[in-house]
Amino acid sequence: MKGSELSLRKIVIIILCLIVTAFIILFLIQSVGPNFTDFISKEKKVYRECSAWAAYGYGEEYFTEDDYPNLYELYDGNAEEAKNFCLGKT
Repeated sequence: MKGSELSLRKIVIIILCLIVTAFIILFLIQSVGPNFTDFISKEKKVYRECSAWAAYGYGEEYFTEDDYPNLYELYDGNAEEAKNFCLGKT
């Protein structure tokens, strides 16, 4: 009987630790979440813009803030750096 009591205590402690860990993780996701998801969304848009710009052969004359706002902002209008990023050279 004594061995089963010890096991039951260990199980209860493990369950409590898991609950506390879950609350900590949820708190961290709430505090970091919006910024992290914004970053992923912006990164996705930049890669989409790279694909669209590739259709024009990465011509500098096509690299405008109106056509590729996220990519333009990321590289401060520097078409050469943006092209290198899109080609995976950075």
